[in-house]
This record gives sequence, structure tokens and C-alpha cells, in this order.
Amino acid sequence: LVIDGLLLGGTAGTVRIAGRVPYDPFAPPTKRMLAGALALEAAVDLPDLQALNILLARNLIPPGSLKATAKISGTWEKPVGSLSFAGTLPAPPPEIKPAPPGPVQLRGEIAIARGLITLQELRVDSPGLRFAAAGAWSGVPSPELLLQARSGQLPGTLGFKGELAVQDL
Repeated sequence: LVIDGLLLGGTAGTVRIAGRVPYDPFAPPTKRMLAGALALEAAVDLPDLQALNILLARNLIPPGSLKATAKISGTWEKPVGSLSFAGTLPAPPPEIKPAPPGPVQLRGEIAIARGLITLQELRVDSPGLRFAAAGAWSGVPSPELLLQARSGQLPGTLGFKGELAVQDL
């Protein structure tokens, strides 16, 4: 699968994807991931998240914005990658009750390398709430083995630490 400069854009934002993924979507499920190098980069800039509601039967996406970048390289057996994202919600979704007042700022950084997925940072900040977390999943099998797993159990070890501060419950 080769994506040579895919650009989806308009007044609601942009999505850019470019690179190579050794994947055959038409092969039998157990043979879709092919040998070869991964080389994929993506960037998303959505100043108006609600524009995505056109893809849904109901307006489920609240107002807000999102910027994200992702890169992956290596092979299916030994992928290396990163994901960073940042976003803003003017107010928490009304379904989340009770919720501190907005605006809510969200940002995160994730790295993938050598059987390890590291949540380097996850932060949520608002006038009445502060949440921070970091952690790692070690012993992560290759994406191919993860997709073929049928037991519902994921191997490896999870370790996280975090901080939560709420001004008024």
C-alpha cells in the first residue's frame, strides 16, 4: 500500500498522509501484513471538530479543535513510531456530569520502540481539573501478532503513574 501525498482539506481542517505500508487489504486476513519497511507520516489539523459530525448519524462530537502528528518506521516485527496530539474543548460534553467548567486543554505524546509503547505524557487541564499521566506497556508483541490474537488477553506489563487535582466536587 503506497500513499503518495494524500491531502484531505477544506475550511474544517486538513489531514495529510504520505508513505509506504507493506499491507495488502485484498489478501486473506492472516496474510495482509507483508515483508518490507514501514514509512508513514500523518498530520491532522482540525480547528472545528464538529465538522466531523457529517460522518455520523447523530451529532456526537462536541465543539473543539485537534492537532496531531504521527510517524512510523521500521518493520511490522519491529516498528518505531511516535504520536503527538493537542486539542481544546470550550466546555466538557454535556454527557459528562458532573464536570468542571471549560475550556479543557488536552495534550499527549506516545512513543513506540523495541516492544515498548510509552505514554510519555498525557495532560488534561481546565479551570477546575488537572490530570497528568505517564506510563508504559512493555513486552508488546508485533502488530501482526496483536491482530491475530484471539484470546482477548494481551501479553506484557503495564505500568502507569498519574496525578489528579479537582477544585470542587
